[in-house]
Formats: sequence, C-alpha cells, structure tokens
Amino acid sequence: MPKSLLILILLAIQFGASTWALAQNQLDSFQVWRNETSIRYHRGFLFLHRQGLEHLSEDASNGVQVDFSWQTLGKEPWHQAYNYPDVGLSLIYLDFGNPRLGNGIGLYPFYRLNFLSNPKYQWNLQMGGGLGFITEKWTRDNNYKNVMVSSNWNVCIGIQTEFAWEVSERFQLKTGASFIHFSNGSTRIPNLGINIPTVSLGVEYAFQPINTGYKKSEPWNIPNNELVLTLSGFFKTVEALGEFYEAGTARIEYGTFTKNQKNRFHGSLDIMRNGGLRREFKDESPKGYELWQLGVFAGYSIVFGKGEILMGIGSYVYAAKSPEGLIYNRAGYRYRWNDKWMANIVLKTHFFKADYFEFGIARQLWKN
Repeated sequence: MPKSLLILILLAIQFGASTWALAQNQLDSFQVWRNETSIRYHRGFLFLHRQGLEHLSEDASNGVQVDFSWQTLGKEPWHQAYNYPDVGLSLIYLDFGNPRLGNGIGLYPFYRLNFLSNPKYQWNLQMGGGLGFITEKWTRDNNYKNVMVSSNWNVCIGIQTEFAWEVSERFQLKTGASFIHFSNGSTRIPNLGINIPTVSLGVEYAFQPINTGYKKSEPWNIPNNELVLTLSGFFKTVEALGEFYEAGTARIEYGTFTKNQKNRFHGSLDIMRNGGLRREFKDESPKGYELWQLGVFAGYSIVFGKGEILMGIGSYVYAAKSPEGLIYNRAGYRYRWNDKWMANIVLKTHFFKADYFEFGIARQLWKN
C-alpha cells in the first residue's frame, strides 16, 4: 500500500472516529430520535482558482449524493441550540466534466446543523470530510495536462447549505448549493485540488416521523475564554515525483466563545517548520532558521458540543522564503476528548492551494 494512501486513510479514520464518537455519545442520550435517508442530484462546474487552467473546463459537472442520517432529539444542549441537528454518513459521486479529470467518489461522516426549523420548512448547513477517490490522476506520460491532482486516493470535503420543505410527515423536498473539494494535501504534486460548486435538488424519507418529546436541556460545559497550545505535523512534496519533506506547526491560541456558545473567535501566534522550503534555495544549503516561519492568525469556529469546525486567515511576519505569498489559510475539524485535550485535523492552504495537513493534538492551558 502506498505511504500516502495509508496516511490519508488514517486521517479519514481519525476524522470519522471523532465524528462517530460524538454521534454515538449523542445516540446513547436520545429520548426519541429518527433516522432518514436522502438522495440528491448535483449540477455544477469546475472552479478555476488560478489562471492557466482554462483547458480543463469543458462540460458541466453532474453527480449524485446519498445520505443516511440520524436526527438528534436528546438532552444535549447543542441539540436544541441548532434545532436538533443530524449526524450521518454521505456517499457522493461526481463527473468532473472532463475525461482528463475523470470522476470522483467521496465517503465521509457529516453534521447537519439546522439554523431555521419549523414543522413545514428548514434551512440547514451540512459539513463533513473523509476519504475520496479520483479515477484519473496526473501522469507524466499519459495525463500531463491534469495538474489538479496526482493521486487516486484523496481527502474529500463537502459543505452544503439547503432549504427543505415538508411534503408529508415522512417526505421532504430539498434544494441547495454545495462546494465539494478533493485534495491530497500536497502529499503528491501536482495538487491544485479539484473544487466543484454545485446546485442540488433532492428528496428525503424519514423511517420514523418527527417526535417532539424532547428531554430538558443541561448547562454547557464550555469556558468563556481559553488559552490553547496545539502541536501538529505531517509531510509534503513540492515537485512531481519528488521526495517527502517534513512540515509542522506549533500554535499558542487565545479563544473566546460567544454568549450562545455556538461560535468561537480565536487568534494565535504560529511557529511553522516547512522542510519543503529547501527547494527554494536551489544549490545552496539553507541555514536552520530559514526553514522556519512565524505567523499571526485570526479564526472563527462553529461549535457544536465537543465538535468544532474551524477556519481562518493568517499572515507570515517572518519567512526567509514564501513562494506562495504572505497570506495563508486554515480549515479543519477539532474534537474535544475532555476538558483539557483535543484532536485536530486541519488543512493549511494558500487560498485554494494546499500546503500541508496539520494533524495533531491540542491542550487547554488556561480557562475562565
């Protein structure tokens, strides 16, 4: 088994295990709940996030998505804060609209947060990530024009917002917009990533009708403010068929939660080591400190119980080399195992171009 595939599978398992641990914790506390399945048709296009990719955009992208989910109706406070969201598993198939890119298949766990809900209609946001497979990858001999991705096995991330109208107590009609991303996190080069925005139409069937006998809410065990230390690392490549380089980050982060405990704002000082910068020095040997970068970062998180979807933007304040510019981004997932320890799976990027995965742990140093 290729090393990159093994690591990507471990990442997907880690994300899935964290999601399932939280889901199982909620299932154990349910008083009443329902399970449901939905199917959607997607139509979209290949998002060209930089110049020089126009030759890859030929036809529209078409796809099908099937979800199986459980609705939370239990005692956890975040259930009621998000109008009793769903947890589930999604399988998606997409035709990228170009034979050079082929087709993509994604399998991932998700959360579906309900921002607006009443007996007749709902508005929700569904977010998830897991394992992806792409049928056509870059090869030097036969598919050199496909600069989007050079590995069959990837990470697949799906974000979608949709409106649902209740047709009957068991059927709903759904329509929405999605953003689907396939990437290997620069574990293989080239890896510009495949990004597909879509609109969708679908139906959902509930195996049990909604029951409104909810348990009483309990207080959230979330601080007002906290100081967190995060250590993470992975590897990356910087050229096609090239060698692997180490990459990692240490972050000291201050976070503050909003009063409704559904949002978290955070800023951090980032110390990063990027072994791939060796390639920028050509025939010279870099000094040890020249492989380090210092940055400041500002972020925002959607919080739901022990889970957290985080995103944000940062800037290097020191970098001997910064081939992708001074701005960097993060998006990922954090799970709180207990009051002190957390697991992180984050993708560091320069806008839409992946830099490396930040896979690691975090510890809360202080709170009030």
